[in-house]
Amino acid sequence: MQAFIDGPENLTGVKRQVINFKHVALTDFVIEIPRAPRQATLAKAFKAADIAAKWGKTAWAKKRAQRSQRANLGDFDRFKVLVARKKRNAVIATEQRKLVKAGAKAATKAPAKGAAKPAAAKTAAKK
Repeated sequence: MQAFIDGPENLTGVKRQVINFKHVALTDFVIEIPRAPRQATLAKAFKAADIAAKWGKTAWAKKRAQRSQRANLGDFDRFKVLVARKKRNAVIATEQRKLVKAGAKAATKAPAKGAAKPAAAKTAAKK
């Protein structure tokens, strides 16, 4: 099974072509257009629906942009990313250690469930 797709080319770079359904991923964006529209009609509807801006806001588009940006990094840029990740992970690890330590301290100070009350508390409760 195949579908007939169109970008439009001047806005998206996707040429009018026949493509297999296995290679098509649908999105939630819908444009109301007549059947078999011309390039100009399709481009006008595409711009009116503001599909390019909506697409740019999706997580999928952001992920693709980041991948292409990473693919174009040079050696020094990759090194800077590595150093930044190490710094970030060091900060996260120190904060996590602090939280774990604080949680362990709080657990040792709090009496366990079902533990006996001190004698003074028992006599005060009876009066």
